Amino acid sequence: MSLESVGFFDPPAADRELNSDIVRAVVRNQFPQLPVQSIAYLGSGWEQDAYLVDDHVVFRFPRYADVGRGFAREERLLRLVTSAVGASARIPRITFWGEPSARFPHPFVGHELIPGVGA
Repeated sequence: MSLESVGFFDPPAADRELNSDIVRAVVRNQFPQLPVQSIAYLGSGWEQDAYLVDDHVVFRFPRYADVGRGFAREERLLRLVTSAVGASARIPRITFWGEPSARFPHPFVGHELIPGVGA
């Protein structure tokens, strides 16, 4: 029996529903300063789904509750890395802090897109 055959490499199932319509509604409701004219799905990982809003803000939505509780710790780590590397690398800076709501049950975050080349 291989690890692949038992699903070892599959991410855990999400504990909530998420699609572009939900992203649009949640972001518009919580961040009225954003026009939310376009939504593009960027991808999913083990812990989060990412969407690009208006071609410049990346919103990351936890796939399950525990992930959303780690954003404050992540922000502290990103600030530490930023202070260590200075301007030699662009590090995301969380600027949008989403709260759980009826449409999306977990905290979520957004930051300006850092353009680059995909792996």
